[in-house]
Amino acid sequence: MATIHGICSPKFQRVRSILESYIESGEELGASITINIDDKVVVDIWGGHKDEERKEPWEEDTIVNVFSSTKTVISLAVLILVDRGMIDVHERVSKYWPEFGQNGKGDVLVRHLLSYASGVSGWEEALTVEDLYDLEKSTAMLARQAPWWTPGTASGYHALTYGHLLGELVRRVSGKSLREFVATEISGPSDADFQIGASEDTWDRITPIVPPDNTGIMPDFEAGSVQARTLLNPPVDPNCANSEGWRNAEIGAANGHGNSRSLARILSAVSLGGTIAGKRVLKEETVKLIFEEQQSGNDLVLKIPFKVGIGFGLTPCVALDWLPEGNVCFWGGWGGSFVVMDLDRRMTISYTMNKMGSGLMNPKRAIGPLDNRKTLTRCQSCAKRRIKCQGDFPCEYCVRTNKTCLPQAVPVNKVKFVRCTSFQPSSQVAGPPTHVTPGPDLTYLNYFDFFMQRCQFTKTSNNLGSDLLPLVQACAPLREVTIAIGALEASRRATVNVGRDRPPPRIVAFGSYGRSIQMLQVLLQSSDASRCEGMLWCTLLLGLFELMTQVSGDPWANHMLYGTSRILQASGMRKPSDRLGEQFFGAFNWLEANRAILYGQDTILSRGEWQNRHEPLPSPLNSRADAMFEIFVEISSFSKRFFDQIECIPEQVRTCHPRIYSLAQEGRIYQQRLQQSHNQILALEPRLDSHGNLALTLYHALDLFLCMNYTFYALWDEDGIPRLSADNIEDHVSAIISHVREILDHSNISGLLLLFPLRMAGANTVEPSQKDQILRLLRKISEKGFVVSNRIVVDLEEVWAYKDLLRVDT
Repeated sequence: MATIHGICSPKFQRVRSILESYIESGEELGASITINIDDKVVVDIWGGHKDEERKEPWEEDTIVNVFSSTKTVISLAVLILVDRGMIDVHERVSKYWPEFGQNGKGDVLVRHLLSYASGVSGWEEALTVEDLYDLEKSTAMLARQAPWWTPGTASGYHALTYGHLLGELVRRVSGKSLREFVATEISGPSDADFQIGASEDTWDRITPIVPPDNTGIMPDFEAGSVQARTLLNPPVDPNCANSEGWRNAEIGAANGHGNSRSLARILSAVSLGGTIAGKRVLKEETVKLIFEEQQSGNDLVLKIPFKVGIGFGLTPCVALDWLPEGNVCFWGGWGGSFVVMDLDRRMTISYTMNKMGSGLMNPKRAIGPLDNRKTLTRCQSCAKRRIKCQGDFPCEYCVRTNKTCLPQAVPVNKVKFVRCTSFQPSSQVAGPPTHVTPGPDLTYLNYFDFFMQRCQFTKTSNNLGSDLLPLVQACAPLREVTIAIGALEASRRATVNVGRDRPPPRIVAFGSYGRSIQMLQVLLQSSDASRCEGMLWCTLLLGLFELMTQVSGDPWANHMLYGTSRILQASGMRKPSDRLGEQFFGAFNWLEANRAILYGQDTILSRGEWQNRHEPLPSPLNSRADAMFEIFVEISSFSKRFFDQIECIPEQVRTCHPRIYSLAQEGRIYQQRLQQSHNQILALEPRLDSHGNLALTLYHALDLFLCMNYTFYALWDEDGIPRLSADNIEDHVSAIISHVREILDHSNISGLLLLFPLRMAGANTVEPSQKDQILRLLRKISEKGFVVSNRIVVDLEEVWAYKDLLRVDT
C-alpha cells in the first residue's frame, strides 16, 4: 500500500485510509489533506509522488499550483482591507479605480466583484495566456470594456478575471501588488507556505500539474455565449501551470502555490470567526459579511444554480452538495483542490493534489466550482423524494437507504451525444504479438469479439461478435466503436506491437471512439437514420466503451438515457424479430435496469407499452435470471414510488395515513415474491448454471435494497413491513460475495451486472474481512475491463468512512 505521512487523529484514521487507497489505485499521484477543528490540526497528511515516474515523493513541504482555490486567499485579502475601513463592499469600484467606471461600469460595486456579478467575467478583446502575464495590459483591457450583462443582476463565474479585478483594487487601495500583499499581510503573519505565483527559490519544491486524460468528455459551449467567451478566451492548457512564465506571473484567480496545510491555516481565519492561532485577523462583523447572500440564480458561466456570498460560495451548492447548510462557505480549483470553512463546527478542510480530475464532470474529486459542475441541486435520490440533502457525502438519506449518492442527470429534450475532440497520448508497453494479422482493423475486430465473448448479458449473446459482423460492415459508426473497444482490450492486454506506422492501441481506441460519435451525429440528422440497424448497437457499445474508460459512469448513463432509450422510443420500440435483435434487447434491458437502480431514475422498462412489446424480459430463454429480472425492475420502480408517495403526505399525518399502510403491504408482497423466486431457484440445485447464480445474487441484493428503504422512516408497525434481522443481513452479504466470486471465476457473465449486488453488500456490512473481499471483487471487475467498478469502490469507502464517523460521534 501507499505510504501516508503526517499526523492523523485516531478519530480520522479513515481519512488516511481513503487517501492511501486513492494513491495506491492511481486515482491520485500525490496529494495532501488538512483538517483543522477549533484551531487544532487533527489531520495533516500527505503521500504519493511529485512526478509521473514516481521517483520523487511528495514531501511535507511540497507545494502545488492550486488554480482557483487561490481565489479564497484573494477574497480574504479584500476582506482584510474592508476590516481596516479602507474598502466598503457597497461602494462603487470606480471610487478606488476611476478608469474602471467607463463603458457602463460606473455602478459596479465592490460586492459585485466579490460575488461574480460585475458583468466582466472574461475579456472582450482576444488575448493569449502570455497576455495574462502582462498584468498592466490585461487589466487595462478589463477597465475599458463594457459589462456583458447588467451588473448585480446575475452571477457569471469570473474564471480568470477575478484576480485581475480584485488585485487591481488591492493595489489601488493598499499601494501593494496582490503578490506582495498576500506575502506580507497574510502568508507571513500566519506562517503559511502560500504565495501568488512562485518565487524561483521554491521551484524545487513544486510538484508539476498532471493534466487529465482527455477521453471525449469535453464541454460543448454555445458560440458567443457568456460561458464560451469566459472560458475560451484565452484557452488555457493545464500544462501552462508548469511553465516559468506562469510561475513568475501574478494571476490572482489561478496561480497560487501552496499545499493543504497552508490553505487550511490561512482560511481558518474564516472558520474560527476571524482569528488565526489566537490572533485577530478579521472582526466578527466582517466575517458575517461573507454570508450575506448576493446571488443564488443560475450562473451564466457555470450553468448551475449557484449561491454566492461576499467572496465565497455558500451552501447549499451543487458543486459541494454533500456539505451541510448553515454557516459554511467554500471554494475549489480546477482539477480537484478545495477549501471548506464551516463556522458552525469551527472546522476547515483543505485538499490539494497534482493529478487533475478528468473533464468537467469528475464527480468524486474535482469538486471546485470550475471542475465539478452539476446542473441541479441535491443528489438524485433526495431530489426524487423532494427532501433536503443533509449530512456529509454521501448524504444521510442515501446512507440509510443504501443508495448510490449521485448528482442529478442533466435534463435534455433530444438525443444528445458528447463531442469528442482531442486525445492525450499515453504510453503503451507492448508485448510480443500473439498473432500476425493482415491489418490493424481486423486485429482490433478480433479483440472486440474476444472481449464480447467474456462480456455476456444473456444466454443468447455468446456469439455476438460474429453475429454483428454484417452490421459492422454496413454501418460506419458501428465499425468504429467496435474497433475502439477491440483496441482498448488489446491495450489492456499489451499484446499488439506498435511502431512508426502503427500507433499504440489506446490511441487507436480513443480515435475510433471519437470518429464513431462524429459519424453517429451525422447519421442521426440524415434520412437514413431510421433504416440503419447498426445505430442502436452503436449507442449501446459507445456506452460500454465509456464504462471501460470512465470511472464515474455518468457518460454511459447519459448515452443510455438520452441516446439509446430515446432512439428506441422514437422508433416505436418494435419487438425484436431476429436473433441479433433479441441479443440487443437482452443487453439493453440488463444495462438499463442497472442504470435505473444505481442512479435512482425512471426507466422505460417499467412502462406498460414496453413490457407488452418485450415479453418475456430480457431474453427469449426461460432462465431464472430472467424471472428475477422482472422483479428487479418492479422493485426499482416501487422504490421510487415509495418515497415519492411518502414525501407527498404531510409529515404530521403520515403515521395514520392509509397510504402508509398500503406501502407497507406492497413491500411485504414484494419480499414474499422474492422469497418464492428464491425457493424455486434453490429447487434446481445442484443443476444451477451461472445465470442461476446471477438470479440468486440478485435475490440477496434486492432483499437488502427493499428492506433498507423502510428504515428511513419511523412510521411503521415493525411486524407489517419487510425487514431483516442482523443474521439475515449477514447471510445476504456472505451469499452475494460467494455468488459473485463464482460468477467472475467461472462464467462469461458481464461484471457490470454484479455492481449493484456488490454495492448492496458493501453498504450492509461492518466486517473488515467482508469489506476486503468486496473490494477485491470490484477490482477484479476493473481488471476485466470495466474501470467503472472503481466508482463503487469510492462510494463504499465513503459510506464506510461516514459510518465510522457516526460511531465515533456516538
